[in-house]
Amino acid sequence: SNDNNAGSGGNESLCGAPFPPRPKAIATFLSSSNFLDGCQTMLHSLKTHLAPTPDGEYPPEIIVLLSSKVKNAAKKVEYLCPIFCIASSR
Repeated sequence: SNDNNAGSGGNESLCGAPFPPRPKAIATFLSSSNFLDGCQTMLHSLKTHLAPTPDGEYPPEIIVLLSSKVKNAAKKVEYLCPIFCIASSR
């Protein structure tokens, strides 16, 4: 039997080294440009209303997936970028 992870609750690698902390993630899918304003509103709400991240933990990653049907994806990302750059006052 291999007891390398015994008692670790799965938080250690096979060699006994601890895994790095894993951030949580919040993801959304932008299927068309028609939903861009709603996506921006949702992202702003997330950034301003998420509970503070406890010390020693990473804040959740915020991921926006774009459909290949979204035209001018780079411009859409620029449109959403200010939301990702909001400084947290917490």
